[in-house]
This record gives sequence, structure tokens and C-alpha cells, in this order.
Amino acid sequence: MSATFNLKLTPNDLEAMPGQEVQAVIEVENSGHILDVYTLRVSGTDPSWSDLSSQSITVYPGEVGSSALTFLPPDVSETIADRYNFRVEATSRNFPGETHSLCAALVVQPVYSFFHDLHPTRVVGTEGRFTDSIYNTGNADLTFVLQGETPDGLCDFDIEPHPAEVRPQEKVDVEVRARPTRRPWFGKNKTLNITLTVTPDKAPQVATLAATLEASSRLRLWHLAMIFVALVLTLALAYTGFWAVFEREDLTYLRQETWPIGLEPFGAAEGVVFPILFQISAKEGIEEVSPLPLHLRASVRWPNTGDAPTSLALVLRDPDGNCWEHRHLTRVAGPVQFPLFSGGTPCSSIAFNRILLDHSHRPLLASKYAPLDVVSPSALDDHGHVHIEPIDQYCVRADGSVIFDGKNPRMAASHGLNSHEEEELWTLYVINNNDDQEHEDVPQVSIRLKVSVLDKEKTDRDRNYDLEVVAVPSSGTPAVSSDSSTCEIAWDDNVRLGTDQRLIEGVVYVKALEFCQRSDPACSPPAETSRYVAEGDSELHVFSGHSDPCLITSGIEADAANQARSPGPSMVCGDIIWEKGQDDTGTSAFVILRDPAGNCWTSLESKTVQDEDQPSPFAFEMATAQPCEEILREETLWYLVSWFPTDANLPQPVSYSYPVEPLVRLCGSDEEAGSFHLVFDESTVIPAVYPGSYPTEMAEWHLFVVNGSIYVTDVSEAHEYAPRVSLHVKGDGNWKASLKDPSPRDTAHPEPVAQC
Repeated sequence: MSATFNLKLTPNDLEAMPGQEVQAVIEVENSGHILDVYTLRVSGTDPSWSDLSSQSITVYPGEVGSSALTFLPPDVSETIADRYNFRVEATSRNFPGETHSLCAALVVQPVYSFFHDLHPTRVVGTEGRFTDSIYNTGNADLTFVLQGETPDGLCDFDIEPHPAEVRPQEKVDVEVRARPTRRPWFGKNKTLNITLTVTPDKAPQVATLAATLEASSRLRLWHLAMIFVALVLTLALAYTGFWAVFEREDLTYLRQETWPIGLEPFGAAEGVVFPILFQISAKEGIEEVSPLPLHLRASVRWPNTGDAPTSLALVLRDPDGNCWEHRHLTRVAGPVQFPLFSGGTPCSSIAFNRILLDHSHRPLLASKYAPLDVVSPSALDDHGHVHIEPIDQYCVRADGSVIFDGKNPRMAASHGLNSHEEEELWTLYVINNNDDQEHEDVPQVSIRLKVSVLDKEKTDRDRNYDLEVVAVPSSGTPAVSSDSSTCEIAWDDNVRLGTDQRLIEGVVYVKALEFCQRSDPACSPPAETSRYVAEGDSELHVFSGHSDPCLITSGIEADAANQARSPGPSMVCGDIIWEKGQDDTGTSAFVILRDPAGNCWTSLESKTVQDEDQPSPFAFEMATAQPCEEILREETLWYLVSWFPTDANLPQPVSYSYPVEPLVRLCGSDEEAGSFHLVFDESTVIPAVYPGSYPTEMAEWHLFVVNGSIYVTDVSEAHEYAPRVSLHVKGDGNWKASLKDPSPRDTAHPEPVAQC
């Protein structure tokens, strides 16, 4: 598509002193055929430096609009002398894909200023050590050369750095070492007067600084040696007393952290979740509070054996089904802390998603849970068995592969406690979740645990609570954690959509929905729900209560009074599936449902994204019905316009695959005989709606599927970027949904556009 506007900046290069204002003019020429609104944006410099007189310009065809661009770089202390490149960008509202930009530069001129601080000015000792602190208060780099002198040349000077480079608004300390060439053996000190000359490279000011060195006699070094030995002994005794009183139980003398619990190393295989079960109990006489005023502190280490994974993940869950966000650890990471005092977050509110998948297989499988060895003899007495609670459970197919909803796996039982028993055990899950990586060596993981309090940045083991490990992962074949049956949805009906098997932009595809009662022999029998499946000693189950709306519609029943007035389902759900093997196609599509009374539902707010034949679900509850006039507004109206038709230069109204009552009629003008040009709101570029054109009475239900791609890169005359999709639908537990072609119309109905 040809350019519809031009952008110009006068002048391109600007110069200014700090605190000085400078201006340029931005001009936009509308070379198109319609009124357009252009949004201006300046980037590349600090936003506080620049100001636009107008950020949005309305320009008629063939005319030029302008906006003043003002730069005001801050004062010297805030602005560095340099060349600052910036970009001016203009975007058309009528053609969102068209953007023009220009590059320019703002040159900030240098300002030189500085001052010195020499300290100390008098030194007594075997040699003099002075520091000249040079402060560059300007906005450009300065280089200083220092030279030291004494009468009769009685000192040698070492100056570092030499020369000294000082950046704007920074300080550099120049160390000056004056070593006397002649010093008395004993007796009075010898006074040496020192002169330092400081010369900058870009400024005319030369500074002269004075200092004094009282050179001491040679035979007093033993005083310093005695003081040094006494200081070392004092520090050693002080640290010993501090360690004995405060840190003896948690730190060794060399400040190495101690750990009351250390587990034997085990191999953390990829695709396996390793649970560590433990309990935290208050000591006798201590009142137990909730949440616990503690941290759980864990040290997880494994050696680098050449080809071992570089990271692992930890997840913590308490006995009440609360979780803490997972921690990712590297091999060299230090101990990690979980704040138990925060009370955690309900596990059902945390999206663990893909970290619990076995990425070593294609298609992806659910991770397994390792079996356990009981290490606490009291565990069998207290519990009778050791129960593993899975973090998440996924729906799987008959071959064990995980079923996805879009990009996320479909949940069978999500988070928390699945058993009905009262649990007292905490669980720390160790997960080798290296996505799409293959390693020859399994990391041999060593874990150490403790409960602690945090006090003034010092970690102490809490003396009021005990941590006892009940069970740890053992070697052997892990127990399967996923369902052996499927969680596939039994759809009522499905069809292929599109023009020449492609869902092209600019066409609304229409199917009629018909419903029949499942109790009627003519309808299909209801689909079977999932069942409990025991998984051996690990006691892992899959429940019939899924989170997918299309798997729970059998539990939603319409209100009896509403059923009597207008028989129909309480919910309609489905999904759109891109077929595998396609190249780069359009990235979104959405669904609009309309009932005979003119009520609408839309999935526009949850646009779908292509991901290798994965479904993009939608679900419409009839109780949430709103008039189409309320649903089809603002952004939704964008998708009822073909923005880049292959046979026209101007946007056109969408067409409908079947001659049905359009969703709404858009406004057009008859500038050319026999054709309408769409009318748009000048500020929002949203198409105008013909008054009263939302239909309120139809003979049947209609399902509209729209290609949501509105960019020129997704549109071509051959439609090679249009996706091939399938549509699935399902009613509720009482009503079955079927997809049909819309019934032929007996009378003429309005076209999608009308003259306003």
C-alpha cells in the first residue's frame, strides 16, 4: 500500500547550552484522499527535555499540519555535554500500520568548572600521604596534571592517578605520596613545606595547593609494631566472645552456617517431581501460632559432573494447601528462604503451568512423582502411611500426552489437598524442569534444611520450633502421577470454516445453531464424565470436576422459568483450532453469538493465538446476555471493517459468508455514485454506526467467526496468510448444539452499510 503522508523536521541538528531553550518545527503533509489524524511522538532523549505544542494533528488531504518541538536541557549540574540523537515519529489513525519517523540530534555545549579539596594539609610521619579531591562541577570531561615541589628538592613525589581524568559531576581522589630524601635518625621532626600545582587541560585556571610534612626520626617504628600486635589480639578476643554468646548454634567459628537437617544425595531425574515431606512442631511449653513466625531455609547443591543441568526449581506447600511461588536455583546459588510468616498463597491461585511437565518427550508428558522412603519411625505410627499430594494434575490422552488449552496445559485437579484426611505434613518439591534440554548426567542433589528467624540481617536457627523430616525421595521407578483415561471434550458438532478452506480477513463466517434436548432419542446420549483413577501407593487421582468450562457444562442447568418461556441451553461453548503444518498465518480470531432476540456474546477480550494445532476455547453463559448494541461497540467495531482490501484503496465493510441479517449496519457516504465510503470518528477512527440498525428479531441463533488480523502484513490477494481452522461447539447438559447453514431469507435484509 502506498504512503499516505510525509514527515519533515526543520532544522535536523539543534545546539543549546544547558538551561537554554531551542526549537524545531515538525511538519506532516497529508498526501492521501481522506481526512486523517496523526499522532506525534519524540523518543531517544529524556521525556522531560522535550515538549510538543501539539501531540495530535488533524490534516485535510493535500494540506500540511505542524507542531513546534521545544528542547530545554536542564542546568549544568544535570546535563552532560554530548550529542543526543532523537527520533520523531508520526502514526496515522486511519491506517494504523503506517508510521513515518525521522532521526535528528541535539548537541549540548560544554561548560567547564571545578574545585579542589586537599586533605590533610599537615602530616607527621616517615612520609607524607595527601589526597587532592578534584570535583568536576561542569558538564564535560576534564584532565588534570599534578606536580609536587619542596625547597631544595628534599622530597620525591609519587602521584596516582597521573594524569587524573574526571567525568562531569564526579569526584576523583588523587593520592600524593611525598617521601623525604633526608630524614633525622632521632630528635626533633624536620618540617618540609610542600607545594602542589594542579593544571587542567581545557580550562585556564591553575591551582596551587600548600601542605606540610613533619618528617619523624627513624628510630620510632617499634611503637607501630606494638600497637599492631595489640590490635590484632584485641580483635581476635572480641570476635571469640561475640561468637560464643550470639552465633555459636548457627555459625562455626569461621562463620560457616550450620544445618540441623542434612539429607542423603539423590539423583534428580528430568520429568520427575521429588517430594520431601516434613513437619514443624513447637517445643513443649511453646504456644503454636499460625502462620509460623519463621523462614524455611534450604541449601540445595549438586556437583558439576560435566553435563548436568544448571538449574532446579523448588515449590513449597503447607498442610493447609497454601503454596509459595517456585524458586529457580543455579548450581552456585546460595541458600534460599521461604517466608512461612507470610502465610503463603492458596495454591489454586498460582499458575505453575509448564514447570511440572516432562520436557524430555515429544509430545509432552506429565511429570512423575518419586516414591518415598520413611526416615522418621514415628511417621507410620502417626499416619499409617505416607501420602503424596501432587502439585498439579493434567488431563492426558490415552498415550499419556498432555492436553493443552491454547498454550497452557488443561488441568484435571489443580493444586491443594486432594485427600479428605487432615494433613500435618509440609512438602518441599524438587523439580528438574530444564525445558528442551538434554543432559547425559542426572544431578546428584544434596539438601539441607532448617527453620530460622530473620533478625537484623543475621540468620538464627529458631530455638522454639523443631523441624523433622518424615520422608524423602528414594531410588527406583517413580510412580505415575497422571490420569490413565482421557479428559477430551465430547463435542456436539464441528465444521470447517473459510473461503477455499481459509479464514480470510474481511469476511464474517456465519453458522446457524440448532438445539435439541439430549433426553430426546433423536439427540446423542450424554457424554461420560471422568472417573477416579487410583495410582498405587502414591494415591494420586483425577477428578470429574475440571476447570475447563466445556467439561463442566453438564452441571449447569437453566432456570426452569426461563426454560418455559424460551427453551434453550444455559451455556454454549467451543473452540477454534488452527491446523498443524501451516506457515506464518494470522494470529487471532474471535467468536460472536447472537440469539433470535438480538442479544450477543463475544470472545473478543480473549483473542486466540496460533500454537501448533492447540484449541482456543470460548464459553458463553446465557445468563450474561446483553443486547448486541451493548456488546458490539468501540473496539469490536474495528473488526467489522476490512482495513486493507486487495481490490480497493479505502477501508470497506466486511461481507458475510451467508445472506443473514448483519450484526450492525455501518455509516457510509455517497461521494461516488453507486458506492459508499465508510464514515469514521475523527478522534478514535472507530466506524460510525447507522442509528437503530442493531437487529432485534431473527428466526434462528447465529454464530459469527471473524479473522481478527487487521494488519497489512497478514493480507494478500492470494490469502496465503489466512489460517485453515475448524470450529467445535457444545451445549449444556440438557441441550445439544448443532451447526447448520443459515436458512435462506424470504425477504430482503439491509446490507452491512447504509447512507447516513
